[in-house]
Amino acid sequence: MVAPVLADRVVEAEASSGFDLFIYSMYGKPGWQPRAPGDRIRVAHPGTAVSYGEKLYEVMAIEPAAGTSYAYRYALRRWDDSFVVRRVVPYSREAAVAAAVEVRERVRRHRQHSWLIYLFPITGLLPTPLLRRWQREWGLPMRAASFASVVVFGLSAVFLFSREFMRPDRAGSPAVVVVAGYIFLEQMARLFWLLPSNEAIGSLTLTALWSLLVLATGGRLETDGVWRAAYHLAAERDEVCYLKEQPWDVEVRSVFRDPVLLGPRPVRVEGGVYEPLEYTQEGEGLYRRYVFRLKKLDEKTPPHREYRRDRTPEQVRELMAYERARNSVHAWALLYGLLPAARQLDLERRYDLVCAQATARSAATVLAAAALALLTALPRGFRLADAGVVYLIVESIYRLAVARSRGEPAGSVLGFLLSPLLRK
Repeated sequence: MVAPVLADRVVEAEASSGFDLFIYSMYGKPGWQPRAPGDRIRVAHPGTAVSYGEKLYEVMAIEPAAGTSYAYRYALRRWDDSFVVRRVVPYSREAAVAAAVEVRERVRRHRQHSWLIYLFPITGLLPTPLLRRWQREWGLPMRAASFASVVVFGLSAVFLFSREFMRPDRAGSPAVVVVAGYIFLEQMARLFWLLPSNEAIGSLTLTALWSLLVLATGGRLETDGVWRAAYHLAAERDEVCYLKEQPWDVEVRSVFRDPVLLGPRPVRVEGGVYEPLEYTQEGEGLYRRYVFRLKKLDEKTPPHREYRRDRTPEQVRELMAYERARNSVHAWALLYGLLPAARQLDLERRYDLVCAQATARSAATVLAAAALALLTALPRGFRLADAGVVYLIVESIYRLAVARSRGEPAGSVLGFLLSPLLRK
């Protein structure tokens, strides 16, 4: 039986404490920050603005709740009007209970799946989207699992390859030599991606098979393995935040990349007229949000379109079709990275494909495969047919250098063969 969540306790502070309100809680509250005092160099920065009971408070301090059944004590004081309110966090006991249930569920899932830690060399080979999902949702160190699998399988491949390939009687198994060589080169490619990244990187082969599964489902299988039905997305309303003392005046957080909020043309948002500036993406899969930033214009400016939080079923279906296309492009980024540079830049504009990264990964994959092919050809001697393999090695090194040094895409001769099969 699951024990009930211990609800927050809200008490009025004594006047001598210097605070107006104390909130006792079992769990830390994401986004709540205490006031940062000023000094000779820095000015004082207010704490998080919290609305409770139709009043506005400032988080002054976050302390251990010693002598109580709670873990944290939040000390709040009525908001000082000399500070500008940039963002308000609504607080209620019901919302606190819901947040506590979510936190406890994450802890439970972390403990439930912690046995995966003991299988790190194996679990680190799983498809990259699954590893990142487990790290994000269960709190497991899957990047460390990727490193463990690289070391274990890389050293094992070196041992097998040297034992079979270096036999004096040349009686080693060609299949073992090829497989061991491929495993070693794959681990080197994964290590090359892991070092500059903060994310987990799984097996290239299994990730490619996972991408095939995504493509077979028409893009409906999200990269984190969860499909969000249209009615679920329609129920997630956009969040519109009005800001002060920022280069922009409004932020719209949405599960959709709404084309109404793109481009320089003025758009009407809840009675005001704004100019879209830029947008960013936060999170992936279920937790992906597009953050649009808009600048307020003169009210007399004629809007070219209108944004509405509540979308019709037809609008939701159109945006869902875009999401499926976008997921498909990102799932097949390894192949799209082979396309000509102009095609990659167009996909970056339309579907947020990081084309320089796609180029680098496709170049590293082709380089590993070509090097393995050339390595297995050494016992029989160089032939004219191996010239194509040498060209792919040289081309891949060049494309990798362009992507890493300039941050630009570069196409491959293989991209011209794949171009008719991939999304326009």
